[in-house]
Amino acid sequence: VFIMNFLEKNNFGIKYWTIDSWEESGFVHGFVGADLNLRGSKDPAEKFLASLINKETVELSLLKQIHSDKIVLVTENSIQKIRTEILEADGWTVDTKDFKDSNLSFGIITADCYPVIIYCPVTKLAANLHCGWRGTVSGLLIKEIKELEKNGAKISNLEVAIGPGAGACCYE
Repeated sequence: VFIMNFLEKNNFGIKYWTIDSWEESGFVHGFVGADLNLRGSKDPAEKFLASLINKETVELSLLKQIHSDKIVLVTENSIQKIRTEILEADGWTVDTKDFKDSNLSFGIITADCYPVIIYCPVTKLAANLHCGWRGTVSGLLIKEIKELEKNGAKISNLEVAIGPGAGACCYE
């Protein structure tokens, strides 16, 4: 069993969490709490991300999340569509090698639903998912794992991190 450790950090007055082994491998990822409010604009998130990874600018791509099993496969061919349209889906699949030197970032927003990141350190494939009960029941996680396999990842190499979401304390 491989145990991943969450690292809690606080930079620029914003608390966030990363996975230590992923960070060491160069995979830029994280879960950000309510300190970073995206309701009005994604500008604060882009500035925060840029400062964290020492880039002048970061372009944060977000989905219109619809509580579904839909996933966007990010490729060189889909980037223009991602930049010009608001895509309806609840997950991103990204080959991080293709975007290592890019200023593109692929985020999701959650409140009570769970953010899930899947990463394959061997292939450098990653997924960023918005897992509410509807998406989970419709098979979003299973569909994503199959997508990662289709693109070269082995299930035995996948590592999964589940971020904060609502629990039994909040719902019946």
